Amino acid sequence: MGAYLNSQTPYTLYQSESRSPYFVDKTMLLQELFPYVAAGNRHLCVTRPRRFGKTIAANMIKIGRASCRERV
Repeated sequence: MGAYLNSQTPYTLYQSESRSPYFVDKTMLLQELFPYVAAGNRHLCVTRPRRFGKTIAANMIKIGRASCRERV
């Protein structure tokens, strides 16, 4: 997954995808997982069927943790 700097393209793509009837917002997953990470758990097992967004969720967790560390 790439990082974009000063680009409208990712925002525009997100807007169009989020309006799709098949879009599922998984950001609530972060609120459930961060307490486990804060408690010192180094490994989390997220099991889901094929094509269920495990890689996207893992990238979202990684980016969320990095942004939390930057704020501190």
